[in-house]
Amino acid sequence: MKLPKFAAEIIEWIEILLTAFIIAMFINNVIIANSQVPTGSMETTINAGDRVIGSRLAYTFGEPERGDIAIFEFGWKCRRCRRATGELPAPDNCPNCGQSLRNFEMVYYVKRVIGLPGDKIEIVAEGSCKQDEIVSEARDFIGISEETRDKEIVTAAVYVNGERISEDYLREPMLYTGDMTFEVPQ
Repeated sequence: MKLPKFAAEIIEWIEILLTAFIIAMFINNVIIANSQVPTGSMETTINAGDRVIGSRLAYTFGEPERGDIAIFEFGWKCRRCRRATGELPAPDNCPNCGQSLRNFEMVYYVKRVIGLPGDKIEIVAEGSCKQDEIVSEARDFIGISEETRDKEIVTAAVYVNGERISEDYLREPMLYTGDMTFEVPQ
């Protein structure tokens, strides 16, 4: 039995749309990582809320290099209240609204690689600046007021394997919150 021309055309359109959908899902889940930047920690390179696309195949034939910008799974976000987030693994229920987290939204982070396996990363006090020079959310953290604007605060520097790294992409000095040492695991 031959279908009417109108029905045959509808079936042809459905086949085209279904094929396009399958190809798009394959590309989005196997080849590219499509992510929205959740925080401002990469400013001035990438801003909070920006959408970035990366290759899921980037490290198939090689290892990350210092300076690369990587997208990785960090944690979860509640689909119901949209406020509760946390690191993986996700709990059974959202601590904020009680919703089951069996089907949570994945949170991706976008970060710059500064350390490679086996590297020793140190954050140490190195220098100072006036509180007035801090322009980010850190202003709230240190509590800048008219009386403290000219007060000096301690800044920090990052060393990798004993060598200070240049972080010319930072828009302001890094605040010193204490000496820290990390060894990058394999």
